[in-house]
Amino acid sequence: MTTVEHHPGGKLRILRSQANIQVVAPHDGPDSWPYRTFKSSPWTPVNLTVTTDHGGLADGYLFFTPKSRNSTAIHQQLGLIMSSDNEIVYALNESLGLNDLRVQQVHGEPHLTFWRGRSVKGYGYGEFVALNQHYEEKVLLSPTLDVHSVLPKTVQAPAMLDFHEHKVTPWNTVLVSAYNNTPANLSEYGGPERGWIVDSLIFELDLTTQEVLSTWSALQHLKVEDSRLPLPSHLSDGSFKHPYDFFHINSVDTIDENTLLVNSRHMWAFYLISRHTGDVLWELNGGGETRGNFGILSENDQFRWQHDARAYNVTKSGMTISIFDNHNTEDDTDKVESRGLMVAIELPPQKSVKPKIVRHVLHSDGDKIFAQGQGCYDPCLENGNQLIGHGPIPVVQEFSRDGKLLWEGRFGGNNKAQSYRTFKQKWHAVPHGWGPSLALEQAGQLQVAGGEADPNEAQIVGYVSWNGATDIEAWNVYQTRDNVTETIIGAAPKVGFETVFHLPLSFFDLDAEAKKAIPELGVNGSICIFVSAVQGSQEIRRSNTACISMDFST
Repeated sequence: MTTVEHHPGGKLRILRSQANIQVVAPHDGPDSWPYRTFKSSPWTPVNLTVTTDHGGLADGYLFFTPKSRNSTAIHQQLGLIMSSDNEIVYALNESLGLNDLRVQQVHGEPHLTFWRGRSVKGYGYGEFVALNQHYEEKVLLSPTLDVHSVLPKTVQAPAMLDFHEHKVTPWNTVLVSAYNNTPANLSEYGGPERGWIVDSLIFELDLTTQEVLSTWSALQHLKVEDSRLPLPSHLSDGSFKHPYDFFHINSVDTIDENTLLVNSRHMWAFYLISRHTGDVLWELNGGGETRGNFGILSENDQFRWQHDARAYNVTKSGMTISIFDNHNTEDDTDKVESRGLMVAIELPPQKSVKPKIVRHVLHSDGDKIFAQGQGCYDPCLENGNQLIGHGPIPVVQEFSRDGKLLWEGRFGGNNKAQSYRTFKQKWHAVPHGWGPSLALEQAGQLQVAGGEADPNEAQIVGYVSWNGATDIEAWNVYQTRDNVTETIIGAAPKVGFETVFHLPLSFFDLDAEAKKAIPELGVNGSICIFVSAVQGSQEIRRSNTACISMDFST
């Protein structure tokens, strides 16, 4: 039976605590970026260097998947939930690649969703995963699809879903992108007669059964000759290994139960399509020509190579669409800065009525940003702020509603690190599969022979973290003896991902520990400690028990 002894006087001692901040600046190459290390956790996440912070930020955490890009920039590639002050909240470690980490409603409850798989240049092959608020896997979609990859036969992917889009719908399905390698005669486009083209697909999958409810194919509904991607290009030569990526789907959004908004990077366009028939209902083209169903955009309003098309304020007479306008690729770069755009359109579309750019967001102070791929733009954070992630330019920015830069963080050198998308969202979670992790170190001389040492000069230093726990308030610290008696020492307020707290030896019953020591046999006593996580003024989970040896020799 365990006995809990309380601190004399009945008042809980508040321990001195702070965040443990250790940043390593690696020397294993010019591209390497600093990373964090911890005592109680094995994770070494990228250090998010905050270069601007004017306050006024939206609530929530950053969700992103930093990885190296043709370099060794990122020391450990993790999916990360992180605060704006460079403290990780959750590190997701997978042996396969990760993308599109975010919070979505699954069956009416918030879940952490992501893609897991293998990538080639431009797209990937993998599966869709959803974790509940205890980090338990509740959805795993790895359906068998009639999709042909460019992966070597020796490389296995868990499934054929692409990494770009995984949009959960209100009717408990998920819209996912896929890339299908298909033989084609490309001679009229400048490629080989016996060539290969990669078709952009959308699958709608049932979240419970994995059943394919519908399939949409760009090849079946759009013309290859309308592509803006040259053949050959930095992406494609029309071969089996590098098929012609004429469309390049990178986002799908739900408008209503009947229509979807589909973005094509290589057409410089987005499309409204029927969810049921796949028919293209209208096209908005960013190229400044007569293509599409709307009026021609003026030169300053044109967009190209864009990502992340999302619809807002949808009515029968119009809607507003946000995009991340890359305006750059490896073959077409350094002319126009990448930016966030909000485009207002009137419906039904008319050639005589051109769309209006109602918001244009970029930060022109300092270095200009030319994002050659990837990227995201969220114009509607909780408080009206806006968030931009620049893909292979590893910079995340939060702007005010009127476009003032409020915050900026960097996690690598340009084109050396990347995160396909970055989100800022609220998340509350308590892990069930693992508890808090505690590590101890000594500070000062712990020898107390003959009572000569001043116990106030010697300390035990504790380090505690709980990967993924979002709402811990404090750590109650206990001394335990023989796993029978537990004495509460005090409470350490939680600070940062890893809280460090200090315990002078005067806090402990050293006489009891000395009685257990047998110096002539070389047996020393030890002090053993565990902590309990406090949330809502209640202890909810214990850590491991950690011990540190004491020298009681005379």
